[in-house]
Amino acid sequence: NVSRSRMIDGTNLAYGTAGGNLYAWDLTKVTGNNFPTGITWEVPLPESNTVARPVMVFGISADLSTVVVWNYHQFWGYSAEDGTFLWDLTLDYPVARNEGIDLCSVDKFIVRDQTSATFHCYSMLTGAELWESDSFADSPWASTWTVYNSQTNDLENLYLMFPDGTMAALSLATGNTLWRSEAIPST
Repeated sequence: NVSRSRMIDGTNLAYGTAGGNLYAWDLTKVTGNNFPTGITWEVPLPESNTVARPVMVFGISADLSTVVVWNYHQFWGYSAEDGTFLWDLTLDYPVARNEGIDLCSVDKFIVRDQTSATFHCYSMLTGAELWESDSFADSPWASTWTVYNSQTNDLENLYLMFPDGTMAALSLATGNTLWRSEAIPST
């Protein structure tokens, strides 16, 4: 009876989507090894106004207060405590599946705008845009983020690797480029 869900490290909790609903699940509430008995709340998911694909869990805020769900360039925030709807964000640029970045241990998320080759940072708690990076369109390979990408963060900076062999660091506070490497030759 297990539905698609995202476990939260260090807790007994998971959040997931199934049957057009967003739900919270708690391992300690499960009885008789029956997954649905652990569901603590369930709310209907929004209808996507762009793509007829299922809305999925995108991320959970570091403070465990907000669950973010998405469907391409639409994001919605819900209270992790009781499923109350908090905010709605519909972007005015297209977003492919691998262009949203759920940051580890930071109450922000990043979305790449493939048209301008910039990165946008949004608050997981409010959905508000916090900053937009400079463009990486000066390199044609750096702008093909949807083909290959790799990123990580250290709570203060976002580190990006591009298919053109360059790497860059952006400040998570401001979006400013802290450094960008020369292309690193690779096979």
